[in-house]
Amino acid sequence: AHLITQKHDIDFEIWLAGQPTKGNEAYLTNIERLISQNGLENKVRIMPFQETPFDFFNAIDVFIMASKNEPIGMVTLEAILMEKTWIGADIGGTKEWLDMVQNKHRYTPGDVYA
Repeated sequence: AHLITQKHDIDFEIWLAGQPTKGNEAYLTNIERLISQNGLENKVRIMPFQETPFDFFNAIDVFIMASKNEPIGMVTLEAILMEKTWIGADIGGTKEWLDMVQNKHRYTPGDVYA
């Protein structure tokens, strides 16, 4: 995605909010490594768990549910309630929720060109 945005001169900022589940701390370490390796320190902001999620949702333009196995979580319900444009994986619980919301875009997990 970063290469595409550079080619088309698209300015963006990604906010990642939340915390890894217990025992899955390596996930965050891997994300931080990928950010650094790709020179995205000025484009990707890692934020802690949000106590006031509605402030967070008011500040973003697009909500992305990139999990490959999210059945349904509070963040999904909050995004729907806030009527955010949604990008979600076309599998599992996310697929079912995408069927019910407007302003949505689907992608196939693993498809780097989606």
